[in-house]
Amino acid sequence: MKRMMIALGAMSALLNVPASAQDGVDAWVELEARAVQSDRTIIDGDDIESSGAGVSVDAAFQWTNGRTEVQFDLGAEVFDFSEETRNTRESGSASVTVSQEISDNLSVAVSAGHWEDIVTLEARQTDQDAIRGEVKYEDKVHRVRLRAQYREREYESVTPSTGNGMRYDAQYNYRFASWHWARVELRAEDINSDHPRRGYERYMVRAGYSLPLDSGKNWRLRPQLEYRDWTYDERRVLDDPAGELRRDSYIQPEIGLAYGKSNGLKARLRAAYQFRSSNDPRYTEDAPYFDLRVGYRF
Repeated sequence: MKRMMIALGAMSALLNVPASAQDGVDAWVELEARAVQSDRTIIDGDDIESSGAGVSVDAAFQWTNGRTEVQFDLGAEVFDFSEETRNTRESGSASVTVSQEISDNLSVAVSAGHWEDIVTLEARQTDQDAIRGEVKYEDKVHRVRLRAQYREREYESVTPSTGNGMRYDAQYNYRFASWHWARVELRAEDINSDHPRRGYERYMVRAGYSLPLDSGKNWRLRPQLEYRDWTYDERRVLDDPAGELRRDSYIQPEIGLAYGKSNGLKARLRAAYQFRSSNDPRYTEDAPYFDLRVGYRF
């Protein structure tokens, strides 16, 4: 990670171009409170599978010089699970991103970051280092974003282990008007681990829509549909060493309501139902969940 940070610093110096009227420094802080209600009793790792409440703070510092932008982000979160067997999670993150506009519509970016004590599919307590590249095309109507990220993970458990792998994302956004858009996202990712139960391959397809409900466009309806499919490298059906590899999937319709814009008071309520299937009958439980977030960005 140290070498990644040095490389990003050198890139930001090399990408120095003549200043424009919008050059300068910007900074902001966002505070958020979150409450989750989930009826799932089978937990793999995702936070949404456990009820609880938490608070988070995110701070960012952005420097712009011509077509070059450098942004530093810091984040911290505390989440208290309702389940008595799970300890309160305290996580943090730090990242830096360097972006360069190639033209009025095309830009590239590279970022590096560290995440401490996050929840991942394969483990409840994970430290992660990652570096990511991005290419983005955007005009008044269309936005296409392609990303590739390399991740290294350390798992804190009775038997410490590590993992690494790639994640690829593609997103297309169609803009009808301000805060009125339709979006499709695709993702493919994998983790290879020295602990046989932690490796997996996962794929995701998500479609979302944002529809303003008032003239000021402060309130938006946010329906979404998501499908995920994943296979573990060494988790077997019913834990039978001779059984087939476990494969899970779910389809998740969701309705959401969002309030607020970029700054000031913001809130979002999500209500979803997860229809889950698996070749291991222990992991086929369907369940609803609710997620409420209220925040303020200064």
